Amino acid sequence: MMKIISNQEQVQNNMKRLTFHSLLNRFREPDRQQATLRAALNEEVTMSLAIDCDTIIGYTVVLPPEKEERWSKLPFVRALGVVEVAPNFRGRGLAKQLVQTVTANPILESKIIISLEYYWHWDLQITNGNAYAYKQLLKRMLQASRFEDIQTNEPDIAGYPYNFMMGRIGKEITSEELYQFMKLADPDAFV
Repeated sequence: MMKIISNQEQVQNNMKRLTFHSLLNRFREPDRQQATLRAALNEEVTMSLAIDCDTIIGYTVVLPPEKEERWSKLPFVRALGVVEVAPNFRGRGLAKQLVQTVTANPILESKIIISLEYYWHWDLQITNGNAYAYKQLLKRMLQASRFEDIQTNEPDIAGYPYNFMMGRIGKEITSEELYQFMKLADPDAFV
């Protein structure tokens, strides 16, 4: 029986009790990735899990930006981290459900969630090596959770045609916070 959970207490319990599917290895070996995520869980981090029987088959996480990233300057910005689904469970809409579930957390309505998408992290086998098709797939998945395109001069985004940035503006974000964010995303647009 497959299910998606985002209640943070349930997420923590399942992260301790269950194991990652052996093919959740896009970023690290599954055991190491699970240990890393388990250690990161705190009040600043929200996560959703896809579970099949007693195995975690997919996950996504929203967390503060890395301290060295420009986005860390704004306390109301969070980053959509990894969205990963085990290969034999793909094509069922689980990634979209994971993102929708994690972003449904009311706490995130006072945040701007960014998604920085780099093609070198993508599993292009899904689209037979077609990076453009994968980019469109990701954009549709994110748009289903109110993400929209964000212009940025971030070198790893602006310098590569397939990379992109999207953001989800929480309903409680003020116009001043939005201005600060947009100016940080692309200062050249405000000259």
